[in-house]
Amino acid sequence: MKLWKAILAATLLFLCGAVTGALAYRGATAAAAARTQRDASLKDWIETRFGDPSRLQQELGLTTDQTRRVETILNEGRSRMREVWKSCQPQVREEVKRVRERIEAELSPDQKSRFEELMKRSRSRFKQAETKSPAPAPSQPAGAEKSHP
Repeated sequence: MKLWKAILAATLLFLCGAVTGALAYRGATAAAAARTQRDASLKDWIETRFGDPSRLQQELGLTTDQTRRVETILNEGRSRMREVWKSCQPQVREEVKRVRERIEAELSPDQKSRFEELMKRSRSRFKQAETKSPAPAPSQPAGAEKSHP
Protein backbone atom coordinates (compact mmCIF):
# COMPACT_ATOMS: atom_id res chain seq x y z
CA MET A 1 0.00 0.00 0.00
CA LYS A 2 2.90 2.35 0.74
CA LEU A 3 4.13 1.91 -2.85
CA TRP A 4 0.79 3.18 -4.24
CA LYS A 5 0.90 6.18 -1.94
CA ALA A 6 4.41 6.98 -3.11
CA ILE A 7 3.40 6.61 -6.77
CA LEU A 8 0.29 8.75 -6.22
CA ALA A 9 2.33 11.42 -4.40
CA ALA A 10 4.95 11.46 -7.17
CA THR A 11 2.26 11.70 -9.84
CA LEU A 12 0.51 14.57 -8.04
CA LEU A 13 3.82 16.35 -7.56
CA PHE A 14 4.60 15.94 -11.27
CA LEU A 15 1.16 17.23 -12.29
CA CYS A 16 1.45 20.23 -9.97
CA GLY A 17 4.85 21.03 -11.45
CA ALA A 18 3.52 20.69 -14.99
CA VAL A 19 0.57 23.00 -14.27
CA THR A 20 2.82 25.53 -12.53
CA GLY A 21 5.28 25.44 -15.42
CA ALA A 22 2.50 25.88 -17.98
CA LEU A 23 1.09 28.87 -16.10
CA ALA A 24 4.53 30.44 -15.73
CA TYR A 25 5.23 29.92 -19.44
CA ARG A 26 1.88 31.45 -20.36
CA GLY A 27 2.55 34.48 -18.16
CA ALA A 28 6.04 34.93 -19.55
CA THR A 29 4.89 34.71 -23.17
CA ALA A 30 2.04 37.17 -22.49
CA ALA A 31 4.51 39.64 -20.96
CA ALA A 32 6.86 39.19 -23.91
CA ALA A 33 4.00 39.76 -26.35
CA ALA A 34 3.03 42.94 -24.51
CA ARG A 35 6.64 44.19 -24.67
CA THR A 36 6.79 43.39 -28.38
CA GLN A 37 3.54 45.25 -29.03
CA ARG A 38 4.73 48.23 -26.97
CA ASP A 39 8.04 48.27 -28.87
CA ALA A 40 6.15 48.08 -32.18
CA SER A 41 3.94 50.96 -31.02
CA LEU A 42 6.99 53.06 -30.24
CA LYS A 43 8.52 52.14 -33.58
CA ASP A 44 5.33 53.12 -35.40
CA TRP A 45 5.07 56.35 -33.39
CA ILE A 46 8.67 57.31 -34.18
CA GLU A 47 8.27 56.37 -37.85
CA THR A 48 5.00 58.30 -38.10
CA ARG A 49 6.78 61.39 -36.85
CA PHE A 50 10.06 61.05 -38.72
CA GLY A 51 9.42 58.53 -41.46
CA ASP A 52 10.63 55.04 -42.16
CA PRO A 53 14.41 54.98 -42.59
CA SER A 54 14.10 53.50 -46.08
CA ARG A 55 11.61 56.20 -47.05
CA LEU A 56 13.90 58.88 -45.64
CA GLN A 57 16.76 57.36 -47.60
CA GLN A 58 14.74 57.47 -50.80
CA GLU A 59 13.15 60.91 -50.36
CA LEU A 60 16.19 62.67 -48.92
CA GLY A 61 18.79 60.84 -50.95
CA LEU A 62 20.63 59.59 -47.86
CA THR A 63 23.83 57.68 -48.30
CA THR A 64 24.14 54.20 -46.83
CA ASP A 65 26.17 55.61 -43.93
CA GLN A 66 23.60 58.34 -43.29
CA THR A 67 20.78 55.79 -43.37
CA ARG A 68 22.60 53.60 -40.87
CA ARG A 69 23.21 56.58 -38.54
CA VAL A 70 19.58 57.72 -38.86
CA GLU A 71 18.40 54.19 -37.98
CA THR A 72 20.64 54.30 -34.90
CA ILE A 73 19.20 57.69 -33.93
CA LEU A 74 15.64 56.40 -34.34
CA ASN A 75 16.41 53.29 -32.25
CA GLU A 76 17.96 55.43 -29.51
CA GLY A 77 14.93 57.72 -29.60
CA ARG A 78 12.66 54.69 -29.22
CA SER A 79 14.62 53.56 -26.16
CA ARG A 80 14.43 57.00 -24.57
CA MET A 81 10.69 57.25 -25.36
CA ARG A 82 10.16 53.89 -23.66
CA GLU A 83 11.86 55.21 -20.50
CA VAL A 84 9.91 58.48 -20.61
CA TRP A 85 6.64 56.57 -20.95
CA LYS A 86 7.53 54.27 -18.06
CA SER A 87 8.11 57.27 -15.81
CA CYS A 88 4.99 59.23 -16.74
CA GLN A 89 2.49 56.42 -17.45
CA PRO A 90 1.24 56.16 -13.83
CA GLN A 91 0.66 59.93 -13.69
CA VAL A 92 -1.17 59.90 -17.03
CA ARG A 93 -3.42 57.05 -15.93
CA GLU A 94 -4.14 58.78 -12.61
CA GLU A 95 -5.06 62.01 -14.37
CA VAL A 96 -7.37 60.17 -16.79
CA LYS A 97 -9.04 58.52 -13.80
CA ARG A 98 -9.39 61.86 -12.01
CA VAL A 99 -10.95 63.52 -15.07
CA ARG A 100 -13.38 60.62 -15.56
CA GLU A 101 -14.43 60.76 -11.89
CA ARG A 102 -14.98 64.53 -12.03
CA ILE A 103 -17.12 64.18 -15.15
CA GLU A 104 -19.14 61.37 -13.55
CA ALA A 105 -19.77 63.59 -10.50
CA GLU A 106 -21.53 66.07 -12.80
CA LEU A 107 -23.84 63.51 -14.40
CA SER A 108 -27.26 62.14 -13.51
CA PRO A 109 -27.55 58.36 -12.96
CA ASP A 110 -28.86 57.89 -16.51
CA GLN A 111 -26.07 60.04 -17.94
CA LYS A 112 -23.51 58.09 -15.91
CA SER A 113 -24.59 54.79 -17.44
CA ARG A 114 -24.49 56.29 -20.94
CA PHE A 115 -21.11 57.86 -20.18
CA GLU A 116 -19.77 54.48 -19.08
CA GLU A 117 -20.99 52.98 -22.36
CA LEU A 118 -19.24 55.78 -24.28
CA MET A 119 -16.03 55.08 -22.35
CA LYS A 120 -16.27 51.35 -23.15
CA ARG A 121 -16.63 52.11 -26.86
CA SER A 122 -13.77 54.58 -26.67
CA ARG A 123 -11.50 52.00 -25.00
CA SER A 124 -12.51 49.47 -27.64
CA ARG A 125 -11.69 51.88 -30.48
CA PHE A 126 -8.40 52.74 -28.79
CA LYS A 127 -7.42 49.08 -28.49
CA GLN A 128 -8.36 48.46 -32.14
CA ALA A 129 -6.37 51.47 -33.24
CA GLU A 130 -3.40 50.32 -31.17
CA THR A 131 -3.51 46.95 -32.89
CA LYS A 132 -3.79 48.39 -36.40
CA SER A 133 -1.82 51.63 -36.14
CA PRO A 134 -0.69 52.65 -32.67
CA ALA A 135 0.20 56.20 -33.60
CA PRO A 136 -2.30 58.92 -34.47
CA ALA A 137 -2.10 60.48 -37.90
CA PRO A 138 0.41 63.35 -37.98
CA SER A 139 -2.30 65.88 -38.89
CA GLN A 140 -4.51 64.93 -35.93
CA PRO A 141 -3.33 65.35 -32.32
CA ALA A 142 -3.47 62.31 -30.06
CA GLY A 143 -6.88 61.88 -28.48
CA ALA A 144 -8.61 64.26 -30.91
CA GLU A 145 -11.88 63.01 -32.27
CA LYS A 146 -14.49 64.54 -34.51
CA SER A 147 -17.34 65.95 -32.49
CA HIS A 148 -20.89 65.80 -33.64
CA PRO A 149 -23.33 68.46 -32.36
